[in-house]
Amino acid sequence: MSIPRVVPILWDLETQFRESSKARHSIHRGISKSLSSPSMLGSSRGRVMHEAIVMTILIFMDERREEARFQDGVYREDWPAEPVGFEWEAPGLGKLKMTAHETHLDMTVKGYSLKARLTDEILWDTEQSEKGPEGWAKSFPIPTHWYVYSLGSKAEYEFSGPDGALARKGTALAHCEKNWGLTFPNGHVWFQGFSKENDAQILGSAAFFTLGSVKTPYIVSMGYRSPVINIDMRTNDLGTVFKNIEIKPLDGEFSVTGVSTSHTIQIHAKANPETLCESILAPMAKVKWESACRETFLAEITVEVYEHAAWGIAGDDKLIDKRTFLYAGLEFGEDLLKEATENLKKEDEDKQVERSRAIDS
Repeated sequence: MSIPRVVPILWDLETQFRESSKARHSIHRGISKSLSSPSMLGSSRGRVMHEAIVMTILIFMDERREEARFQDGVYREDWPAEPVGFEWEAPGLGKLKMTAHETHLDMTVKGYSLKARLTDEILWDTEQSEKGPEGWAKSFPIPTHWYVYSLGSKAEYEFSGPDGALARKGTALAHCEKNWGLTFPNGHVWFQGFSKENDAQILGSAAFFTLGSVKTPYIVSMGYRSPVINIDMRTNDLGTVFKNIEIKPLDGEFSVTGVSTSHTIQIHAKANPETLCESILAPMAKVKWESACRETFLAEITVEVYEHAAWGIAGDDKLIDKRTFLYAGLEFGEDLLKEATENLKKEDEDKQVERSRAIDS
């Protein structure tokens, strides 16, 4: 079962304007889109901020999927392996077309319209287009696969709201990827960001799988690109260890430390939990659709890279790069949020029992 996921993120860095008094817009009907902006997400006190128009399009979440047309297996002429191009179209919603070096997007949902042309892609591996965040695991029949079309494309876009409101036209940055497989991973966290100049990008995910009664440890995959250093780290890479994994979905916070033979990377992502969108549907199995995740594109991701020898056992770590990504993406699995909410409720109940016992005594 192919489950394409394309996530164009449009970030206009030129226009500045005052925030709207409307606190939030979320759209998760039709194609299940999340539309957010610092002009719409945040306080209504009139701060001047860079315009950031963000639209996440989860193609496999179309509630009109029986009417939708999806064409897979369209190979890009000059790339013999991945990435595989495709087209998607649904009546009344729009069309998405992936071609050799361009993505064309024309979508309208509940009066919100976005047209975009994405070019100048940044591949995960500029030498071998088929390589991606999975590494060698892409050749194995794992439950979910992941491929990144671009870590930061140039996007020319036109956007407008109902009755022409919020009309914007400009140049932006875009990130595109897809997922496909048999099921969605458990307990997943996804994070993504690029710098204003698009000379640095961060992307990664952490999740586990439940295979029958067996629960795997957390599997982490990430990539960091900057003028200083390019790093790929995966759980399945020999000599790579991930530690200090902290997931606090109710606080909108995630952190992880990756250690290889020569480098350590510390990643910390944080967002106001109130900016997380409504629950997004996804196919948790071939025929079963459930609430899968919630996300925000108002996160802040801090990355620190250290250089060392022999996994840092011998000698001191040397900080060689540090960067903060603003208006970054951060996504938590719905199961994480549900579990955290239940745990918090239980803690409150236990405290109430303790207070009652104290009063009785």
